[in-house]
Amino acid sequence: MKSNKKQTKHLQKHHHSPTSKSHHQFSLSTVSSLQDQIHLNTENKKKMLSRVRTKLGQVTPRITDLPETILRPDYALTGRPSDPPMARYTVHDEEGVRCMREAGRLTSMALDFAAKQIEVGITKDEVDRRIHDFIIGHGAYPAPLNYRGFPKSSCISCNDVICHGIPDMNELKEGDLVSIDISLYTKDGYFGDACRTWAVGENVEQEALDLMNRSEEITMAAVEICGPGVAFTNVGDIIASKCEEYGYDTVRKYCGHSIGKSLHMPPLVHHYRGGNSFFDPVMKPGMTFTVEPMITAGCEANRLLEDGWTVVTLDGSWSSQFEHIVLITEDGHEILTAKQE
Repeated sequence: MKSNKKQTKHLQKHHHSPTSKSHHQFSLSTVSSLQDQIHLNTENKKKMLSRVRTKLGQVTPRITDLPETILRPDYALTGRPSDPPMARYTVHDEEGVRCMREAGRLTSMALDFAAKQIEVGITKDEVDRRIHDFIIGHGAYPAPLNYRGFPKSSCISCNDVICHGIPDMNELKEGDLVSIDISLYTKDGYFGDACRTWAVGENVEQEALDLMNRSEEITMAAVEICGPGVAFTNVGDIIASKCEEYGYDTVRKYCGHSIGKSLHMPPLVHHYRGGNSFFDPVMKPGMTFTVEPMITAGCEANRLLEDGWTVVTLDGSWSSQFEHIVLITEDGHEILTAKQE
């Protein structure tokens, strides 16, 4: 799950409350506020809005019957996560690094499992249910479940959905792009978080395939520059440069984050040029954080749908995302969520 940069005051990631009125309507004033960044006249804005292709489906009830042996995060019952640590950054000790490696390994295993479930005709709800069972079966808690009221155990985002898609009864279709964001809470009390994107079926538009492959390349380019003493501003710089090279855009509203005993911790990791500041701490051995740019084939301008969670591109263009947890080591970095298979 992504972090919403507007919430950096409390570092309460991604979403505003789903009951917030502003999340259930998209006013003309909202469109107007985007005018400078997307350079569109009124007629073009109307055309862009009409291109949005995501239609929300039926959402089945949230799973509440979990084994008593599963360690739950503090929000599991209330939906309200506690505030993250007040420190500007967290450096894990040897035991913390061990726990984060295990959280990353299990998250990657869950994504490997998810990849095998993707096929034409399966519902997103069924994919989510299988992911839920996999995570529970490995002794962990699916972190999105009841996070600020989120009703499912993973985020499944298709085509023009940038992030936070709620798994529903809609089926995966031939030619879809599907991003699955899995986060979990281990028996050690540490969080894992990662995302990958896949193409569904054989007949996928070349534009979509190119975006998928290049978005992974962009993410890895940003990961590769990480190391002790590196400024977080460099992450946004390399992502912006690669996007400009391909004619893509990078979403600014949602960002990466440090991770450990809390799902979202400072410092945040912005994926565009100028997002982070040189006043942020530099990378230090023992830090763990996510690099998770959301890359769009068109403009990065976006809107929230009426379910209060699903974020779509304003122009209906394709979106793709890859996410990794990065551990800073004494001489470089380690990817904790590298593929296990």
